[in-house]
Amino acid sequence: MPAADEQVCVDGKAVRGSRDGANPAVHLVSAFAGRARWVLGQQAVAESPTKSPRFRICWGSRLTRAVVPIDAMGAREPSRTTIIEAGGNYVLALKENHPILCEEVRPWLDAEVARGHLPVLETLEKDHGRIEIRVAMP
Repeated sequence: MPAADEQVCVDGKAVRGSRDGANPAVHLVSAFAGRARWVLGQQAVAESPTKSPRFRICWGSRLTRAVVPIDAMGAREPSRTTIIEAGGNYVLALKENHPILCEEVRPWLDAEVARGHLPVLETLEKDHGRIEIRVAMP
């Protein structure tokens, strides 16, 4: 079991070289406790991790007070519920490539920033032929 307040990362990958003719590549979803350097679980999924319920790994009670960062793909209700039922917490990373979710959250974020309750960190970088602007609310 990871220590309380441990960050648990969940990621899915296609196994390189596993595609066989008409058969699709094997996709694995892994849960990793970063500070403890433990793999908590790994599971093959039937389709691409971006299309499957990625958080349905057998957590058991391994998430007690752990923090699981998720992106908008993992923000679906079953994923959040699974994390909470396993005793964990989640942090949602919100990107503008999910415009509907951004539109729903933006008014609350703007109000909290205006009240001074939420600091904003903005960075501007030019790399790999593109300009990247990141806005973070720690």
